[in-house]
Amino acid sequence: MNTLEGLPELSLAQHLLVLMNGVLLSFFVTFFALKGRFYRPLQTHDSAYSTYAPKLKDLAFVFLVFFGINVLILPLVAHFWVYYHTQHGESTKSLFSIETRVWVQGIALWLSVFAVWLLCYLFKPAILRRLISAESTKIFKGIFYQISFGAMTWLICYPIVLTLNQALALIVDNVFHPEPSEQVAVTLLKLSYNNWIPLFMYFFGVIIAVPILEEFLFRGILQRWLCVKVGPWKGIVLASVAFTAMHYAGEQKYFNLVLLPCLFLLSCYLGYLYERQRSLWAPIGLHGTFNMISAVVLLFQSSG
Repeated sequence: MNTLEGLPELSLAQHLLVLMNGVLLSFFVTFFALKGRFYRPLQTHDSAYSTYAPKLKDLAFVFLVFFGINVLILPLVAHFWVYYHTQHGESTKSLFSIETRVWVQGIALWLSVFAVWLLCYLFKPAILRRLISAESTKIFKGIFYQISFGAMTWLICYPIVLTLNQALALIVDNVFHPEPSEQVAVTLLKLSYNNWIPLFMYFFGVIIAVPILEEFLFRGILQRWLCVKVGPWKGIVLASVAFTAMHYAGEQKYFNLVLLPCLFLLSCYLGYLYERQRSLWAPIGLHGTFNMISAVVLLFQSSG
């Protein structure tokens, strides 16, 4: 989940004022990021990181496992679950209640992470071995530092992503005049506000399980494979295209026109961060921070 909302009901003048403030803030943070040398050329050869190159068969295995779990196994289990309960007299309305949907989505998030890593460990341990060997195992100078660096990068990328979100929302609202819609994950998070146990599972799934799984798939596997084949910048862009495509949903309707370009830009930052820091923990830190802050804002809005 990467929660980016459309603009609230404002006048055109207010929309433009918000957008102008976003542009100014984006220039401000970009200036200081450049002064602090956050943006720099990417190296193509660097110690153990350079030697980590997933093979095509590894890439195919990991994504087949991921899509197999989410497209085939989980829906099949859900259908059997519905069939079993309807045969025992339960109504379909109770089976598809808000609480049930949040439970199912929360379990699915965590199950996807454990299943992908378990199957890799059992059948393709070399994938995990090569990935881990490219990481620093030092807690405070390695993992903790990289997660913190990724989290702080939120301050650089969020104003820019949010400004793009506002500009696209303004265009879509005035050109297409769509019915209000939002990201599917956002809808579930809002609706689950009063169901604390499933909300807890879903919330932490969004800020922990999702970043770990998606960064492992799209940065640790796909982007590394692409970077070896076509170079770092093209690899980042192509991996971001795949990441963006995965977040398309027909239920989001015109909101896709706002959400997907913003996710592409965010994904480019995640990919750049991975290549810059030579660590998967950095984009996990940024991804988790982005989701966490967005989710907390949504929960406060739902309570208001």
